[in-house]
Amino acid sequence: MAVNPDWWSRTAKFLATRDRFESEVMAFLADCPDETRAPILARLQRMRALDDRRVAREWLRQYEGKRARGDDWFRSALSERGVEADVIAEVLAELPPEHVRMRQALTGAARSPTATARFLASRGFDPETILAETILAEAIPAEIESDATLSDDAP
Repeated sequence: MAVNPDWWSRTAKFLATRDRFESEVMAFLADCPDETRAPILARLQRMRALDDRRVAREWLRQYEGKRARGDDWFRSALSERGVEADVIAEVLAELPPEHVRMRQALTGAARSPTATARFLASRGFDPETILAETILAEAIPAEIESDATLSDDAP
């Protein structure tokens, strides 16, 4: 079956702006007649333009460094975009560990432990990791302070 040139042109323009998840393409083509949609999807698949793994990897890159997020946030956001659970697990396994991303998110941030915990929770980090991180953040400055005091008293 031939691809309808009008719908193909619209789809090409839709895909030209950025990579899209398959669910986004399906939603875009929702008003397209079935007999027109099937050949378009087949052509996109032959072209490998529909690849949720590739799109998810690219999408995750925008959340590196200070924009880092937790696994829970990523799972939820990717699920909402129609990405299958096995694909989500695969792309999350490629990311740095959550505690590393958490520290990246906190770079340059001066917050109270409570504010830090709220900030990290809003970014979807695991509550146990947040607790461990905020306890460490409080303990380390205290150790440095006590070490400095000891060295000042030394002869």
